[in-house]
Amino acid sequence: MIGTVLRIGWLNLKRDRVALVLTFVLPIVFFSIFAVIFGGLSGGDSMPKVELVVVDEDQTDASRRFVRAIQNEDGFKGPERKDRHATTVDSAEEARNLVKEREIDAALVIPKGFGESFGSFDPNAPPITLYADDVANPVAHQIVTGLLQKIAMTATPDLAIERGIGMFEKYAGALTPQQRAAMDQFLPELRTLTSEGGSGESRPATAPATNAANGADDDGPPQNFMSPVQVRVENVQSGNERERKAGISYQAAGIGVMFLLFSMAGAMGALLQEASSGTLERVLSSRLGMTRLLLGNWMYAALAGFAQLTVMFLWGWLVFGLELWTTTHVTGFIAMTAVSAAAAAAFGLMLGTACRSAGQVQGISTVVILCMSAVGGSMIPRFLLKQNPLMDVAGLFTFNGWALDGYQKVFWDDKPVWQLWPQLAVLAAMAIVCLALARQFARRWEAV
Repeated sequence: MIGTVLRIGWLNLKRDRVALVLTFVLPIVFFSIFAVIFGGLSGGDSMPKVELVVVDEDQTDASRRFVRAIQNEDGFKGPERKDRHATTVDSAEEARNLVKEREIDAALVIPKGFGESFGSFDPNAPPITLYADDVANPVAHQIVTGLLQKIAMTATPDLAIERGIGMFEKYAGALTPQQRAAMDQFLPELRTLTSEGGSGESRPATAPATNAANGADDDGPPQNFMSPVQVRVENVQSGNERERKAGISYQAAGIGVMFLLFSMAGAMGALLQEASSGTLERVLSSRLGMTRLLLGNWMYAALAGFAQLTVMFLWGWLVFGLELWTTTHVTGFIAMTAVSAAAAAAFGLMLGTACRSAGQVQGISTVVILCMSAVGGSMIPRFLLKQNPLMDVAGLFTFNGWALDGYQKVFWDDKPVWQLWPQLAVLAAMAIVCLALARQFARRWEAV
């Protein structure tokens, strides 16, 4: 008897294709998505690459060698897809704007005086400025800071040794004549080996100053004695409160868009219920017609979706302090929400007309929406998705990806409405395509 019960259960599952997909296919799809995204972010040399640009304001041999070493570091890449290594720009203002516009993850500005103080372990040496956005990519500045210390110790060993000897002589005593002669013979050879093919510039490095005016304490070594280069991180977001509110806006947009899709898909399942009950046939026999019926359902769902997202963001403002009531934010929110709700309603209408039963709508919409949410940024931060080229490109084909980009422009970057045109245009195009497909799929009811 138990075997018969097991057989009946299997036959029921086998006949229900929706349940079969949700049981076996959906877990495999999600496993594959997360494996592709996170599989290259753990262990070994697979640390995520940081998009980086560099500005060299010092223009000395030491700074140029340091920049070349940064560009040769595999942990960095340029802002363009073809740039496999970090690139340089002309000014600190340009570098900062690239980070603020989220064109890159981070930017470095090497200041004047860097060459004179490089390797001196002086805490008062001119620091390298690192521009970062802790909301868009909270780990980029940590990766860059760590790699800079590695580069400083390995890219210019001659400078590190020479200035290390200077620190040794300052705190432990002068070298003997024999030791000095050995170093004078060794350092030029090392400098030649570490220059580009032996043809790079190679001027003697200036020994670190030994007075207190240059950041040293006569009673002991500097506080940051173990840091070969000083790094000052500057967040392009304006303060911790601004970061917190920007993070809240990302969560509101990501969760709101995902549940908007679920709501629209569920609402459009009503068409199938009307078709199965015979109500749809009676409606079509009137003067209403299929086109007007679909447009009416779409407009109602779009208005409901607009209200749903509005409530979500109002709750974020009321409870979590989301910065909503500025002219830029209100106008941008209205534009993005209107187009997002229209596109989501059209997507739900397309599913409702394409499927043959309410069960199919539920199963297919669950698989499609969860996959779009994972790839588009509603479930996984966008800075992690960008590390994988496949996921980065796949996000461009999702409703979530374009909607989130638009909301980020509004609430992170304070962009005016006219700068949202790429996101608005793509979402509007998605709505038109989905409406056209829904009208085509609905022809089967007119033929009955």
